[in-house]
Amino acid sequence: MTNNSPAQVITPEFLFTLLSKEEGPTLDFKRKPYLIYAEDKMVKDKQRGELIKDILALANGNSIVAGDTAYLVIGADDKKREDGTRTLFDIVDHRLTPRNILDIVNPACEPSLEDVFCDEVEIEGKRLLVITINPTPYLHETTRRLETSDSFFSERTVFVRHNEGTGIASAKERETISQIKRFRFGEKRNPPGVPFGSLLGGTVGGIMGYTASKGSKLNNQIPDEAYGIVGSLLGIVLGSTSASVYRNYYEIRSQWHRYPPKLRVPLTVGSFGLSYILVRAAGYLLKRIFLKKNS
Repeated sequence: MTNNSPAQVITPEFLFTLLSKEEGPTLDFKRKPYLIYAEDKMVKDKQRGELIKDILALANGNSIVAGDTAYLVIGADDKKREDGTRTLFDIVDHRLTPRNILDIVNPACEPSLEDVFCDEVEIEGKRLLVITINPTPYLHETTRRLETSDSFFSERTVFVRHNEGTGIASAKERETISQIKRFRFGEKRNPPGVPFGSLLGGTVGGIMGYTASKGSKLNNQIPDEAYGIVGSLLGIVLGSTSASVYRNYYEIRSQWHRYPPKLRVPLTVGSFGLSYILVRAAGYLLKRIFLKKNS
């Protein structure tokens, strides 16, 4: 196996896993390498256009899957045989490297891709190439007119994956993909939502509980500090639950395709139902405690 980038290594076992899957938002199969250095200029330009289109579509994903690692496997048929395997083809001298790919793709798009990884893997006596496109926080669009083998695309085109093929994103898809990516990458850069929500809720709840008890002029044998502790506990529940609801909305949305169809509705209802019950229960306990304090 020849690895053109030490940061990413695709093993034969992992490649077998990819070959067993169907094409989708994060996986594309090509039988032959792109002829990016063809002697015929028209062929070369069209092949480079194909490469740009396919790489950007995988980098963008679609309105359901955005911000996931994607793979372009060269040397495998995009259709499975009756036994569930794929016909494999030796890629021979493909001349595709991370540097070459970025030198072709980045001048034609914005924002630019930071990196891709290329790995040659030998299976059944055939050498295949796996191009890995890491998740990016951006929606990538073309900056010039693009010509492929069978079509033309105007400047500012956003390519996305539609089922097993590549398509053009609608205005709504552009907005949705951008939102999902902003959320997923913002969550990585910012404090974790649920722990941060718990900390903030606990702090605010504790202060409110202690202050409310301290400000009451009625006699009560329960210490003010106890109400501060109870307020903190309820604040933790409310804070973590609120953050969880917000996170679950985007997580379910981005991972929707991975759940079996028969489980999608129950999982969605169960997730939001549990969050609703926790919020209601916390609110009820808080109300009961402060009613008792003032009785």
